[in-house]
Amino acid sequence: MTTIEPIARDPILEVDDLHVGFESFDGFADVIDGVNLSVGKGEVVTVAGETGCGKSVTMKAILQLLDEPPARVSGTIDFDGMSLREMSDTEFDQIKGERMSIIFQDPMSSLNPTFTVGEQLTDTAQFGGYGNAGVLEYTRRKHFGSERAEARERAVEMLEEVQMPDPENVMDSYPTQLSGGMRQRVLIAQALMNEPDLLIADEIGTALDVTIHDQILDLLQELIDSHDLSVLMITHNLGIARQVSDRVYVMYGGRMVETAPTKELFDQPKHPYTQGLIASIPRLTGGAMAEGIDGSVPEYLDPPDGCRFHPRCPYAHEACVEERPEMISSSAEAGVECVLYDDQRTAPYDAPMLDDTRDRMGTLEEQTDSPEEVHND
Repeated sequence: MTTIEPIARDPILEVDDLHVGFESFDGFADVIDGVNLSVGKGEVVTVAGETGCGKSVTMKAILQLLDEPPARVSGTIDFDGMSLREMSDTEFDQIKGERMSIIFQDPMSSLNPTFTVGEQLTDTAQFGGYGNAGVLEYTRRKHFGSERAEARERAVEMLEEVQMPDPENVMDSYPTQLSGGMRQRVLIAQALMNEPDLLIADEIGTALDVTIHDQILDLLQELIDSHDLSVLMITHNLGIARQVSDRVYVMYGGRMVETAPTKELFDQPKHPYTQGLIASIPRLTGGAMAEGIDGSVPEYLDPPDGCRFHPRCPYAHEACVEERPEMISSSAEAGVECVLYDDQRTAPYDAPMLDDTRDRMGTLEEQTDSPEEVHND
């Protein structure tokens, strides 16, 4: 194994050594600690991890949605060979409006309740990629010429593509008049309106019931294939990661602790945290269900030294506390950030297997008295 960071083939997005922290009255919160990730052209990549691990902060840093200060951001973010952090606001607005798009996790707060769906989608179709058009230019384009009618027609076509029932009526509706699933379809239509090269989806469908959630995921998968999109998806749901991804990053405590092609990661997870997440999933084949990983994500005002997972890790030893482990790559697309895989170190444990981790975590079945035990008492 080597310490070379795995990277996508023909990447459209590359994030290198990203650090994000926040100044507060209580001190400095060191949230993102040297994140590296990449998305290849035509590839669907998922960042998965517990709530609070830094997924959404990473996404916001990529899209430059963090105010500096109080945020402190460093590192490089390249999109199709261009440095996003070195662009002017106008240049970056054009990239966001045309070549890069996002679906936020809450459809209700992402749509303006004071404008109709049609107004919002038509504005996106007409002004996406223009940056800040200015009041006079905005007024001219909106009220004169044929551009507005063409943009509205494009918006209706996109609603039809996302399988929205009665799109003409929806165009004249306000977001509060639509169901959660319909609002989510509006956001997807808005994100794909200008045929972006990269789509970022943040916890899509989280607020929806299970049936609608599955419909939205199936729809998104169809649209990804038909539009040949590159996608960076943020989720805490491993089922979503397994269903839609070509490759997965597992994030913990502001670090990418493991990455691999999806099938490899679920068949042979390496990091104790990844194994703990997978062991916590109920198995359809029956048997005991793991209790889950003890503890919670670290306190970013005072994160642990060394590996940030070591306070919760069943294999932690002295080296895990002393210094942060490097990413150990097993291939061009897979790597794990754990000293148990470092050939240059001597560790008291062999590289763990999923069943080993499941045994160390304990199971709910083992903590519950059997019928015989209850009877004997």
